[in-house]
Amino acid sequence: MIRSLTKHLDIQALKNNYDYMRQICTSAKVVAVIKSEAYGHGLLRVAKALEHADGLAVACVSEGIALRRAGVTQKIIVLQGGHELQDIELARTYNLTLVVHCQRQISGMQQSNCQGIECWIKFDTGMHRLGFDWSQHETVISEILKLRGLASPPVLMSHFCCADSDEAHTRMQLQKFEELCACYEKEGVQASIANSAAALSLSESHKDWVRVGLAVYGVTAKNSLSKHKKNLKPVMHLTAPVIAIRDFEKGDRLGYNGEYVCAKKTRAAIIGTGYGDGYPWHAASGTPVWVSGKRCRIAGHISMDMITVDATGVDLVVGDNAELWGEHIAVSEVAEHASTIPYELLCSVSSTATTLI
Repeated sequence: MIRSLTKHLDIQALKNNYDYMRQICTSAKVVAVIKSEAYGHGLLRVAKALEHADGLAVACVSEGIALRRAGVTQKIIVLQGGHELQDIELARTYNLTLVVHCQRQISGMQQSNCQGIECWIKFDTGMHRLGFDWSQHETVISEILKLRGLASPPVLMSHFCCADSDEAHTRMQLQKFEELCACYEKEGVQASIANSAAALSLSESHKDWVRVGLAVYGVTAKNSLSKHKKNLKPVMHLTAPVIAIRDFEKGDRLGYNGEYVCAKKTRAAIIGTGYGDGYPWHAASGTPVWVSGKRCRIAGHISMDMITVDATGVDLVVGDNAELWGEHIAVSEVAEHASTIPYELLCSVSSTATTLI
């Protein structure tokens, strides 16, 4: 029986990647971001593997509760904070650290029992998504510090919007954040702003806590970070079988709309997966696929459960596995060909894929 789409997960690579980020960020604690099912790698699986991590970050309270119920004991930071009053009580019950990013959340905490709760306060330094305007810091922090029962002083945080693409804007955000943090040195307030890209390229952004997502999974989205590739290994290796081999003549048109025209005699390998399994439909002709030890190229549109690859000159048989991304083909390269980002590809792999550890 030919296997279908298979997601191979290298758990040792996951651990090694985290440890490498710790080596890079020697002065900071390192939080592994595991929201959205750990970027498609499995929330509980990754949390268990990273039991030595300084902390874990999730998107919402329900993800944090799932981790606690599974026996995870380290710090868990809820990046969206609480959406309802009951989330504050749940955070207290399950020992979750809440990010506070709007006045509504402060009001909710003022109405609740905050005994033992830890919180991080998010300020907007240029991302313009979540967070208080940094000019409001005196009022915001004053209100937080007046809350009774907080387990510790709040951590100040912000988020870079383009640390992998715009150094000038990133440094502008960092300067704003540092000016903010300087106002609260005497209060013993800690700070966190660095993501994976900043952690790898901007050491002055490390502060007290670094939040790493993509790097933990062995992915670097920027060419300038390629020097780290030998130390950051991909955790997810996505493969699917060759289900048919076809020979075509020069001028034959392949796939939907006949978009791909054979420039010469062509041997095509038909791979048994497609956009129905989460492979990007937008992946253009020329997107790389690793087949039988050779780098091949997609030929024509992606189908729901099949991909056609130009495998001319490749010694292959039906049943061989093709690597869609992993050891030989970087997921970031596939993302570029599909006009998307590696985060989306990792998160989009179908739950019906076979997972091998």
